[in-house]
Amino acid sequence: MSEIRKIAEEIKDRLIQVRRDFHRYPEIGFQEKRTSKKISEILDEIGLDVKTNVAKTGVVGLLNGSCKGKTVALRADMDALNVDENNTVSYRSRNKGIMHACGHDGHMSMVIGAAIVLSRFKRQIHGSVKFIFQPAEENIGGAEVMIRHGVLKYPQVDAIFGLHLWPYINFGTIGIRSGAIMASMDNFSIIVKGKGGHGAMPHAAVNPLIVASQIFQALQTIKNHNVNALNPCVISICSINGGISYNVIPDEVKMKGTFRTFSDHTRNKVKKRMLEIIEGIAKSFGAKYTLYFEKGYPVTINNASLVKLVVSSAKKLDVRVIQPNLSMGSEDFSFYQKEIQGVYFWLGVKKDKNPIALHNGNFNFDEDILPVGTSLLAECALAFLRR
Repeated sequence: MSEIRKIAEEIKDRLIQVRRDFHRYPEIGFQEKRTSKKISEILDEIGLDVKTNVAKTGVVGLLNGSCKGKTVALRADMDALNVDENNTVSYRSRNKGIMHACGHDGHMSMVIGAAIVLSRFKRQIHGSVKFIFQPAEENIGGAEVMIRHGVLKYPQVDAIFGLHLWPYINFGTIGIRSGAIMASMDNFSIIVKGKGGHGAMPHAAVNPLIVASQIFQALQTIKNHNVNALNPCVISICSINGGISYNVIPDEVKMKGTFRTFSDHTRNKVKKRMLEIIEGIAKSFGAKYTLYFEKGYPVTINNASLVKLVVSSAKKLDVRVIQPNLSMGSEDFSFYQKEIQGVYFWLGVKKDKNPIALHNGNFNFDEDILPVGTSLLAECALAFLRR
């Protein structure tokens, strides 16, 4: 067993304790005040230079080695989700309607673990390690805000590593690939404006529900008829709201959804076709519409050289590596990758044939994974600084 893995196993009980504390008191994006305080206390205890209130609730710890060199960053997301927890564990969420259902409690614990491990290698480190604890990954884009607040500067970060617990890959295996690994994400809102009326006399009204239903169906044709079948694309309408009565045709219907792609060309084409389809359908029914796009996250694109480094580090720690399928999920880690070279990989926690998905109120993971992720992150950081 490598020295790094040995130390990670030695601090396993502490990592579990920290993870359970995070899980017990989850907080949503840009409200992670207790979480931030807990992280800063631990980093200060380790002896790191600590900055708090970065992009509101973010925390950055800096470990300077024995002599000057490059700077590498390890990133963890901090925020939880608006999900009711169904688990009955002792560390069940005490904040009603909020839960760490995406593994961010594990991510924070593993980056903290890497900080503890690497602090013991301080004399061997040529350069610096920056530990980035980022708020608001879930649909808000905290990474972009952190970058605006200078998280990649002072000192300038040369490379960044991040991971995500992944229930779709076998326990203890990492999934990694060069190039694109996760899709871009854009959200949209559609308001269909018709003419309200009596349900018994639809001829005297313009029913926005009918228009909305036509739009719902027509948008699904974009993927099949306007995008190359070899170019992944997903368009999902996830919310339709309009009308409150049995016999009253409403004036308007509101729709919300998201679309995911792996190229800017497809991204722009989808937007163009959405506009053309919605405009055409609304006009044919005599309705009006408004369409709002909310630009989300870029495609998560891994640096090939850093992928090789992660694979090499994993092999050194006897961790199995696979090249997984692309994910239509998205990650705001991609904002860091637009600024500097970076790599994002998945750490498998699957133990059952039918695992509980992320963002589910029953999601949980075996905490034996914490030393694995801790040692991987620490080894990757050291390997990069040795280059």
